[in-house]
Amino acid sequence: IYLNPSNIDKVTHEFKLEADSGFVIIKNSILALNKYVDWHFYILVPDLNCWRDRPNNVTLIEYPYINDALNSRFHFNSVVLNDVFSNYRQDIDFIWSMLPEVVANLKAFAIKRREELPIFTFINWMDYKKTKGYEPSYKLRMLEGILEADIVGIQSHHMLNTMKEILSGHEIPEDKIHIMPPKTISNNTLPEIGNIIGFPHRVSTESGFYEMYNLIKDHLNMELWISNINNAQVEDDPNVVNEYFADRELYYQQISNLRFGISYHINYSMWSMSVLDMLAHGKCVLAPNKNAFPEMFPDNYPYLFNDNKEFLSMFKHLQSCNKKELLKWGQKCMDYVNNRFTWDIQAKTIKRLFMDQLHAKKTNRAKDISSIIRKYNAITKSDLINKNMTEFHRRISRSWNKTRIDMMRNYGIKDDITSSETIFYYDCERYTRNRIEKRGTMLDQLTIYDIIDDKA
Repeated sequence: IYLNPSNIDKVTHEFKLEADSGFVIIKNSILALNKYVDWHFYILVPDLNCWRDRPNNVTLIEYPYINDALNSRFHFNSVVLNDVFSNYRQDIDFIWSMLPEVVANLKAFAIKRREELPIFTFINWMDYKKTKGYEPSYKLRMLEGILEADIVGIQSHHMLNTMKEILSGHEIPEDKIHIMPPKTISNNTLPEIGNIIGFPHRVSTESGFYEMYNLIKDHLNMELWISNINNAQVEDDPNVVNEYFADRELYYQQISNLRFGISYHINYSMWSMSVLDMLAHGKCVLAPNKNAFPEMFPDNYPYLFNDNKEFLSMFKHLQSCNKKELLKWGQKCMDYVNNRFTWDIQAKTIKRLFMDQLHAKKTNRAKDISSIIRKYNAITKSDLINKNMTEFHRRISRSWNKTRIDMMRNYGIKDDITSSETIFYYDCERYTRNRIEKRGTMLDQLTIYDIIDDKA
């Protein structure tokens, strides 16, 4: 998995992955997928300490991402990938990129491994600014990634329309594009109405904070919580509180304490995970009636504004209205999200899309290699290849992946997903008990420890 880390501290220039929406998508997708599939995930990360409580089927690999959200689209370090991934130790079945601009690079990396691997790219950020020096190079690299990928996930129908505008004049293969909105943690706890107004967005041009604050500052009757000023300047106001929560549970607790939330992304928003978090906790959110927001709310939702006059009128109303009104629409929002935008739904979608790409084609070699694995019960890919135990030898032709999928689907061979190195095994109980068993007296000698009957 190739990330797109874009949440960067403006002073220290360090990545803030715990608050990075793209990394949140990856983490929660994997945790949900683990309920349905037995896959191992390699994630290229800028910091190996970014996910301390990760499951044992996740391997983190340090990768030198550039700490610039724009230039990262043109940077790729093939040396690191070639050093870390050995075709004789690890098997890769699928590549997942959060940056379409590097799909062609990842495809070249796979070809160097003598593999033809399907690639999924999820586009979680698409810059809308037409700045000198950024177009057309940026949009052409994005187009290249869409054309080279096998599956393309985008956040909303609004994003598809925007993409068509950006790439006007170029044909987009819509058959490979899938609307996959980011999700949130499902929540069934009845909402409580607090006395805090929430603005859980970065203070930035995109979030429209300054314009929004100028509209409400003279009408603010309760505390306004900002989740991430990101070193921006915020007016000294006793009603404005900035509190950043690196811990997601503390963040959700604060969301639960809100009376209502605000999003003022009037210029740009392909989706908003922060808005989704508030809706999942039964909070009404005051948001623009444009961009992707209409796709996020239930029918007849009354707090989508069309202009600043409506915004201010709705803002005053939400501060003073009866709590029963907030509870009524908060419950509808929570139910709407739980039925459409949960990580469980995301996992089922990803599983279906990925498995459709991995065809279980019959091969001539799968049966023979499966017999070898069963004789040893557990063996590394490195031994199979480097000790010339199969017809593949060290050249490992491009048909290896098809053979591997065939023998795992049709001959009962399994792969230890908790190991970063590929280890095949046949008898699960025996492998759990003995792991890779003793192999003769010489370290470089590989002898059969206990032959399993081929007819078993």
